[in-house]
Amino acid sequence: MTLPIALRPATTADLAFGYAVTESAMRGYVEQTWGVWNPAQQHALNLRTFAPDTHQIVWLDDRPVGLLAVELHARHVQVEKLYLLPDARDQGVGSQVLAGVLQSAFASGKPVRLRVLAVNHAAQRFYRRHGFEVTATTPERLFMQASPPGPSAAEWPTR
Repeated sequence: MTLPIALRPATTADLAFGYAVTESAMRGYVEQTWGVWNPAQQHALNLRTFAPDTHQIVWLDDRPVGLLAVELHARHVQVEKLYLLPDARDQGVGSQVLAGVLQSAFASGKPVRLRVLAVNHAAQRFYRRHGFEVTATTPERLFMQASPPGPSAAEWPTR
């Protein structure tokens, strides 16, 4: 089933909404990882990383429900943020948004990369369901990648 989802480019007017979505999605995981959610630090980080040229607001029906941030690089596509408000989770919104990112990246032959906090097991399961594999880890994070379909190295012809 396709949901009535739309993406709209973010503007500086969306900064407060971006912070609210980020806090809703990440506060518990930040507290589990680093022990505290410092509002002043988080506002400063949001201000520093909220870039309208890479951020989009996720709309469901006629209301904003999330935030997507994607950076295009020469050799890959980086998902920096895919955060949804609680009432938009577990409805297929994130899956539909991510499917669009994957389709666009794979059409250009690029893998999609992201990082997720090690304590965020729900996000890890979500990304694994969409073909992401862990490529590296640190104590705080897992780095994951989904690659375009095609032959694996084991399937490449040898000469």
